[in-house]
Amino acid sequence: MPALLAVGAVLLFARLGDAYLWQDEAETAVLARNLLRFGYPKASDGLNTLAVPFAHHRSGDVWVFHPWLQFYLTALSFRLFGQTTFAARLPFALCGWAGLWMTSLLAQRLFGDRRVSRFALLLLTGSVPYLLHMRQCRYYAPAVVATLGVLLAYQAWLSGDRRGPWWLAASGLALFHSNPGSFFPTLGAVALHAWWCGRRAVSWRAAAVVGAVLALGTLPWWWYARLWEQGAALTWTQIRRCLEFYLRSLNRFIVPAWLVVWAAVVALRAAAPRRTAIQRQQWQSLTLVLLVIVATLAFVCVGRQHYLRYVLPMAPLLYLLAAVGLAWLAQRRQVAAWLVVGLLLGSDILHRPDFLLRGQPHSYLAHYVDEITHDYTGPNQACIDYLRVHAKADDTVKITYAYIPIVFYLQLRVDAASLMDEFASHESFPEWILPQRPWLPEAFYRSRYFRRIESAYERIELPYTDLLWDNRPDLGEHQFRDPTAPPHLVLYHRRGA
Repeated sequence: MPALLAVGAVLLFARLGDAYLWQDEAETAVLARNLLRFGYPKASDGLNTLAVPFAHHRSGDVWVFHPWLQFYLTALSFRLFGQTTFAARLPFALCGWAGLWMTSLLAQRLFGDRRVSRFALLLLTGSVPYLLHMRQCRYYAPAVVATLGVLLAYQAWLSGDRRGPWWLAASGLALFHSNPGSFFPTLGAVALHAWWCGRRAVSWRAAAVVGAVLALGTLPWWWYARLWEQGAALTWTQIRRCLEFYLRSLNRFIVPAWLVVWAAVVALRAAAPRRTAIQRQQWQSLTLVLLVIVATLAFVCVGRQHYLRYVLPMAPLLYLLAAVGLAWLAQRRQVAAWLVVGLLLGSDILHRPDFLLRGQPHSYLAHYVDEITHDYTGPNQACIDYLRVHAKADDTVKITYAYIPIVFYLQLRVDAASLMDEFASHESFPEWILPQRPWLPEAFYRSRYFRRIESAYERIELPYTDLLWDNRPDLGEHQFRDPTAPPHLVLYHRRGA
């Protein structure tokens, strides 16, 4: 165990401050910096105001689109270590490392089997989606840790630990203020499990106290942030598409669906008789894990958008289920079990065998190790470094989407009327213009406005790919090495400026 945790630390902390923060990370960092300055996460710093699709503010530019725990963690790190890329990501990488240890501990407490604990820790340590998301200056890591904390506290409560209810309340509050989208299904699944399987162990008086603490710690924010306004009217077709996306993504990048189903069937059959205390414990543990997984999937499918990050707290639980099946297999065919583990960690063959038939198998872990052993420069960094040298302090930059990294690293004024869909319709001519081709329709490059830009501005091409995202943790978008393929990023500098 200590050796695996040490490997996990290396994988999580190596070159943590190398790649520049991308849009979402920079948003967290800017709000944390404003928190240090104004005492709360303020959307405006006096020079720029963060404008994000769907986001809304309260009076005084109070940011309420996300809960504030991530901003306080980042602000604390900034206070201790300075406002750097490394400091921005440090508390989240620490949470990611804690998640490794907590997953191992949860597996041991739920199933009482060291093999399950070791397999779960090994699979999670080698999970590239987990590692990439844990290295983000974003709420993903605290949400994972808080989810595991809720389950550990609940298990302690079932085992008779009097501190269990209080740890459950504390972990639940941390989960809500990290990501309400994980709070409701996780606490809902725990409540259902307590009613179904834990009636004899759970004190309903203590449960009422826990519920009151959670209500007092969450309802004020629910009302102030008007969380119900962040929902959207969905059709059954949209819900079905969300479900299909999550099932595909989990199968493709986390653990093969067939392995989870097989492991769950094997474990449920082994625990089905429930004649002994161990079998009853395993049955209850499997029920708890399955309830959290099903509840999370059901909840996120009614969201406005769908991303793997929304179900990332499920990843340790899916690996835990897979570990139960692998432990059963190792007891009978040890070589076969380790072969499956090797294929899971070293390739995507078990996820998508058709890629092997087409001659396109991937080893994401090899790509990841390559990334953390080399310097990375992407279009964000290339643009920011160029502006750092050539832009003046009072210059204005017009850019379509990735403007928040410029706000964080350079604190230049951004043409606020140019963001997103208004870029082409709002004809302005600041010192710097960065069109970002992936975000603009081709009609823009045939417009009168663009012809005026070409005639009045110097065209500066940087040798890095003009990416839609730089550098998201999603494997479909993530760049493990410097992206240099055309089309390249193009800056326009007004002549005479």
